[in-house]
Amino acid sequence: MDHYGATSAWVVSNRDYTEQAYTLAKSNGVRLVNREQLIEMILAVNPAQSVSKPVSAVDKKPPVVPVAATIEEPDDLECPKCGYLLVKRKGKRGEFYGCSNFPKCRHTLST
Repeated sequence: MDHYGATSAWVVSNRDYTEQAYTLAKSNGVRLVNREQLIEMILAVNPAQSVSKPVSAVDKKPPVVPVAATIEEPDDLECPKCGYLLVKRKGKRGEFYGCSNFPKCRHTLST
């Protein structure tokens, strides 16, 4: 985003992402769009379009849900000190939100 002077960045794939990809994307303010979300977007723009059989065959399988996506958390929780995104972390006292700009910023927020 910095190189091109972009205000937002999306990565679109016809597959799903790893937990590490979700964490990295969140810490950099990048939106990840997987196959299911892409299908929903296409159908929202063109509701008359029917879903083809290959997509339906894929939808019959249970969706692969990454661990990071199962935890309900806000997508745009910003650090009040530096403006970077807060990400969910696990520590010896349990889960908390920590600044993605760590160690430069050490702001935390309890869950």
